[in-house]
Amino acid sequence: MSAPLLVLTGPATPKAAAPWMAAAEQAGWRAELRPIARTLAVEIERTSVDVAPPALLAVSSPNAVPALKRLWSVRPDLRLVPHAALGRQVAKKLSEEGVAPAIIVASDPDVADIGIGAFALALAEATETGARILWPRGERTSDLREELVKAGRYVQAPIAYRTTALPDFRPPGRADAVFFASPESATAWLRRDDVPRTTAIAIGPTTYEALAADYARFVKLVRLPGPRPEGLLGALAGLALPRR
Repeated sequence: MSAPLLVLTGPATPKAAAPWMAAAEQAGWRAELRPIARTLAVEIERTSVDVAPPALLAVSSPNAVPALKRLWSVRPDLRLVPHAALGRQVAKKLSEEGVAPAIIVASDPDVADIGIGAFALALAEATETGARILWPRGERTSDLREELVKAGRYVQAPIAYRTTALPDFRPPGRADAVFFASPESATAWLRRDDVPRTTAIAIGPTTYEALAADYARFVKLVRLPGPRPEGLLGALAGLALPRR
């Protein structure tokens, strides 16, 4: 009998998907990458950022770094602002661009992040009430700003990247579970009528909400406890599907 099959609709590149596929295989699953969406950098308008530098520049995703590089080129003063990185992948990306993060929030030896709540807490502890924080973000992401506003911080959150559906996506004939790494990938899946009805695994709350909009399309809907490969490993182990 073969192991159950997990189809990953993202991350879009084999390199980015490798830790997730390894986690699936460690859980006893077969993993197959079929990207359904891609992430594109968006130029951050200079007018969307205050003239005075912020107290902190928060980076919660490696997807924000390409847009941030362009912003640094027109606002070199922002490169000198203390940067906070959510996860070791983000910290590595910043370091490769010559910016050493003043704050890194990640569990050791985790290569991903440990959650927006922990990141917001670290940023609040590092700043005073009313401090301004610059957060380049994804088009459909708002959770960090919400957490920081509750903590009494002012957050500028220009869009730095967006995710769009891939027109050449080929749906699997069958799958025991499908992993979704963004709300856009979930939306792209739900717009199709040629995808199998299966168990859906969401990387986080916004992706879960996008999938839950049409819950009946799935056998079961699972949300990871944190957006990292270890969470996927635990979720797959908990499903305990029969081998074919």
